[in-house]
Amino acid sequence: MLSAIACLAKPTMGTKRSVAIGKQSLYTKDARERSIPMLSPLEVVQRQFDAYNRRNLDDFLANFHEDVKVFRPPSPDPAIVGKCQLADFYASERFNRPALKAELISRTVLGNKVFDHERIWGVRETAFEMMAVFEVQDGAIRTIWGFSAE
Repeated sequence: MLSAIACLAKPTMGTKRSVAIGKQSLYTKDARERSIPMLSPLEVVQRQFDAYNRRNLDDFLANFHEDVKVFRPPSPDPAIVGKCQLADFYASERFNRPALKAELISRTVLGNKVFDHERIWGVRETAFEMMAVFEVQDGAIRTIWGFSAE
């Protein structure tokens, strides 16, 4: 299980990112040095979705900004702030559940936002549906809004 201390001590992936200048500068600073293009918002969200279903915490966290915020409306306050809190939550509340699975019902991309209508198993006694809105900046998920039908 990843702890907040381990998270703080762990090297971060590409936290220094480039600012897009025109259509050709879609590279992180680290990626430019290796000529690897920055992932699109759709690709970033798909990678985190796949890692979620594999319950692979390291792969999952690699898609998030260090200062990620998770909101659960209608609360105006973030439920999770920072990658370390995100790691602690998913290690202790999600990825330790063997029946955990997300099914993608629909997905819409609008600029740097990705809207996923999902059905989640393994958290409650029965599956439930939610809408997750991901805001992607500089190749990493910066903000999530999770809307539940309940």
